[in-house]
Amino acid sequence: VGVVGHARVQDQQALQPAVVGAGLETCVHSTMRSANDRGLECLLVLDACVAYDPDLVAPARSQVEMSGGIFGAVGDTSAVLDALNLLNERLHP
Repeated sequence: VGVVGHARVQDQQALQPAVVGAGLETCVHSTMRSANDRGLECLLVLDACVAYDPDLVAPARSQVEMSGGIFGAVGDTSAVLDALNLLNERLHP
């Protein structure tokens, strides 16, 4: 989360952003660590990320989840979509 990205997250009061992207073991992981340093609790949407080296997917996931989720939590797109649909139903019955 860069300076601009962090400001946008704060403006929206999103304290638990979902993180997706290319470069799971580099860019995505760095973004999660940076967001964690700023007090955000991130969800790594693993099946919406692409690793430069497929052999590093498991270690990247493990680093996020170590020590009870020190850098956040790991989920998948179906769980994110289910949660968003539930939220939408509650906001717009």
